[in-house]
Amino acid sequence: MGFLGRDRISKELEVLNSAYEELLMSVKELKFGLERCLDAWIEFENSRSEAEKWLSDIQNKFRPYLETGSDLNDSDRLEKLKRNP
Repeated sequence: MGFLGRDRISKELEVLNSAYEELLMSVKELKFGLERCLDAWIEFENSRSEAEKWLSDIQNKFRPYLETGSDLNDSDRLEKLKRNP
């Protein structure tokens, strides 16, 4: 193998190393983006769980006042709410 063969191989290695470095950078950027998305999803899930718990607590708190009963009319329910805030 002569000088031209070595030079050609050396240039090809430079091109391949450059392409490899670009690929590594792209993978790192993609990984960072995916980690951010995962963090955002986890935060969303936590917020959703908190909202569901809050809604359930509110529903349970007001359920006795909203149940329909033949003995309660709207003014009776309103009076119950006024007495038990």
